[in-house]
Amino acid sequence: MVIAYSLFEYNNPNRVIRLVNRIQTKSDFVQIHLDKMIGKDKFNDWKKIIEKNCQTGEIRIFSKFRCKYGNFGLIDAELNLMKELEDYNYDFHINLSGDSYPLKPPKIIKKELNKKNSAFMEFYKLPFKDWYQGGLHRLNNRYYFFPKKKYPYVRTLKIPRINKQLPGNLKAYGGRGCRCLQKKHVSYILNFLDKNPSVKKFFRRVWGPGELLYHTILLNSDYKSTIFNQSLMYIDFSEGVSHPKYLTELDLETLKRSGKFFARKFNQEIDSNVLNIIDRMLVNTKKD
Repeated sequence: MVIAYSLFEYNNPNRVIRLVNRIQTKSDFVQIHLDKMIGKDKFNDWKKIIEKNCQTGEIRIFSKFRCKYGNFGLIDAELNLMKELEDYNYDFHINLSGDSYPLKPPKIIKKELNKKNSAFMEFYKLPFKDWYQGGLHRLNNRYYFFPKKKYPYVRTLKIPRINKQLPGNLKAYGGRGCRCLQKKHVSYILNFLDKNPSVKKFFRRVWGPGELLYHTILLNSDYKSTIFNQSLMYIDFSEGVSHPKYLTELDLETLKRSGKFFARKFNQEIDSNVLNIIDRMLVNTKKD
């Protein structure tokens, strides 16, 4: 069992180091994309720090795209990492952000995945009742993104589309951004976009395409029956805002009961001890 991880970070290399050292075994591949917004000097410094402190398996570090909140930059970065992995033999591809953390040790994650012959990705056919305007506003407008000094570092301008139909008569699907796909699914996504540039062009002006593009491609394909409608990531949106709540020691019992492989968001400035407790909770953490 080989897992290829794609990690995305813009804020703190130390949490990447901690995450990598917790999830990676000697047989796994880890690709890290550091947001281009950090600049060349910081990228070079962070790259050295990460490479020095993550020594379990193969790690490759990139900084090619600026991943503005809600825009296509993250997709560009993800597709780039997917292409970089095409020559590697792996079983599952998992994408994680730097504020994620595992709830199970690598040996258990691999053991549970080894029992499955399916991918894991939460999905809904749009319009979806729990999304604002069913999620259709993301598709029915063309979104333009402009820089902003403070988080989320972007301002948006939306212009209604004249033609709201997805290219190729695709049916729209959406879901949360965490995915656990088999290599065949990743290869299909890359080949589909190469053969259908109009789809990529359409989604380049969608808001939050990471929660729409991959879902729409795979759920309109013959691979639909191989996608298990479940996310392996625990996320809590109970605060009623657009981003997940920060998880603390108060959430530990819920995390234990969730059965999920990973959780986010964690912020050590808000709770500096929660990850230490999770580390102690994880049994059998010895690398394979």
